Amino acid sequence: MESINLQEKATAGKGTVEVFWYKNESIGLERTIFHQMKIPITSIDSELEDKSQKIDTVIVVDWLNLHLRDPLELDRLVLKSTLEDDSEISIRVRGANNPCDLKRMAISKKGNNLYEIECVFRMDFEHEKVAANEIFKFTTEVELNPLIRKSR
Repeated sequence: MESINLQEKATAGKGTVEVFWYKNESIGLERTIFHQMKIPITSIDSELEDKSQKIDTVIVVDWLNLHLRDPLELDRLVLKSTLEDDSEISIRVRGANNPCDLKRMAISKKGNNLYEIECVFRMDFEHEKVAANEIFKFTTEVELNPLIRKSR
């Protein structure tokens, strides 16, 4: 299977972090605070099947239940996930939402609501038969929206 090679072709831009409350009594989920992170990825030239395709997309890290005393303070967190946990992490490439495994994300505060993140993702492109799986490492910034939404 061909490779996209994100590490050489893509750049992670400044992302966003949203915080929201969610409750679903039908599955026994009490009112819980979740985080959602969106990291834009620009200038992917997928070059699959001899067709060059420029792609701007986003990595979405969703349904993060971080169990924080202060949900607006992310400094010094180190996050990891697996494909089997309750978070939903994906990147949309070639018309498919491809799951991702967050191998490591280290978060450091840079300023008021501004954080630097150092990330290692395993992109599961084989799940949708888009390309070979690969590791994507990057450092970028994310801005935290300090308003906690009441629900989604």
